[in-house]
Amino acid sequence: MTVAIVDDDNKCTKRTIDWLSKYPHITIVLTAISGHDFLLKQHKVKEKIEVVLMDIGMRPMDGCATTYVSKLVNAQTKIIAHTTYNDYEMVRNCFLLRCRWLCNEAFCRTRTTPSH
Repeated sequence: MTVAIVDDDNKCTKRTIDWLSKYPHITIVLTAISGHDFLLKQHKVKEKIEVVLMDIGMRPMDGCATTYVSKLVNAQTKIIAHTTYNDYEMVRNCFLLRCRWLCNEAFCRTRTTPSH
């Protein structure tokens, strides 16, 4: 499985890379520090990105806007919103823009919650 990590917090990105590196079937093909950075880099990746771990609270382009644009480019990519904050409106908006899952460290450390 090919994965992209989009997060403006370098420590969080490093933790995610360390965690995912334990799984031999997962290959991280891209990291980006913002939504804008991801949109610029995704076209340069040779492998098809299957899953994007998308931080929601980034600036200047947040995860909701990035999800919207990314889905226009490739509707098949699965996007997992992840955040350490409990911002209900931002999480809600991300699901409305077709994020498929939420991983919220403030809510639960290891469990993911599916969208409906």
